[in-house]
Amino acid sequence: MNEAANKAAAEKDAAKMEEIKRRQQLLFDAFRHNDVLGGRYFAPMVNLEREIGAKLSDRYYGHRVLTDSFLDFFGGTLLQQIELNNKVGWPNEEQNYATCLMMYLTIFRSVRASDIASVHAYPLQGYIIQRSIKDQAFVLCAAASGIAGFGRLFGWEGLPEGQTPEARQDLVLKNRRKVEGMIKDRLIGSKSDLKPGTIKLLLKLDQMFNIEAHRGLFSLFRESHKLMVEHKLDVSLVPPSDPLRDTIFVNRATETN
Repeated sequence: MNEAANKAAAEKDAAKMEEIKRRQQLLFDAFRHNDVLGGRYFAPMVNLEREIGAKLSDRYYGHRVLTDSFLDFFGGTLLQQIELNNKVGWPNEEQNYATCLMMYLTIFRSVRASDIASVHAYPLQGYIIQRSIKDQAFVLCAAASGIAGFGRLFGWEGLPEGQTPEARQDLVLKNRRKVEGMIKDRLIGSKSDLKPGTIKLLLKLDQMFNIEAHRGLFSLFRESHKLMVEHKLDVSLVPPSDPLRDTIFVNRATETN
């Protein structure tokens, strides 16, 4: 009985794999150009991304030096600590040590993802990731300075018993938004020790993050202005090299990193 069931399951899996291969072949046949999948439009776009990204690196060579040095230092520090922990053991007496280290690792990966986007023709998409890096850094700062404990930072503190998983998760998200607002107010808002002019500037910069992160409005308006105001018809799938877009990214990335 088991042998027959196993044979039937194997035949079903084999048929499924054959169907997947058939559909993949259909896609390859539909979008093949010069025997390259996506070779007509996508492959040239990838080459153009590298070309435009190289212009940003050349134009802002100092930023490139700082970023590469920072990532090497940051990455090396993390790896050395992880390797040491694996050798001598992870600290048991520090309850949140591993969480903190993983948070730093997440920030490192976010910085690198933002950097990759910027050197492949998408600085404003890298700029969106910078907003996440800022939020992650704020949470770490709050933990380090005692503004909030980890249970509160992750929204787990004070959850009532007997809730459904969905209701529990909704409350966790609500708690996180609440504590993030509190942290922002303490670090760069009205409850900080900063001067009013500084607070106004920092909140404006924070708002700029949201403008691009929500619906990509900087990108949309920049391209729309080029087409409808400047009447430049050379619209491409890849955003062109643009000193304004590049500067927005480089300034924020240098500050955030």
